[in-house]
Amino acid sequence: MKKLNEPTLSVEDIIEKCTSNHRDLSLVRRVRSVKPIIKEEEENYRAVANSSSFYSLLPLSSINDIVTKDEMKKLYNDKFVKQDQPGRIYYNELINSAPLNICPYCLQRTVLDRLHLVGQLF
Repeated sequence: MKKLNEPTLSVEDIIEKCTSNHRDLSLVRRVRSVKPIIKEEEENYRAVANSSSFYSLLPLSSINDIVTKDEMKKLYNDKFVKQDQPGRIYYNELINSAPLNICPYCLQRTVLDRLHLVGQLF
């Protein structure tokens, strides 16, 4: 595994961008209401990354029974990954942060292949 510089992205900004043009206003309100929980999980993820203990991460079925795993997965795919969507600028920044576009975790596959796996973890 190759250590990269930590991204300077703000999870709060990403959530705002990814929900900015979403038509389901109920989902937008619910996702925005759990921002503090997502921020807390981001901090937990950073601690896990710093100790190289990714194996300890457990998938969640929901965020406090407010936003489901499927809703987060759809938001990830539709508003973060999809071309011409508001969150794509952040996705591109993450992809471009890996030298030679090689996954820093396995050093085998491209970053794009690995980032698509992230959506499967929700």
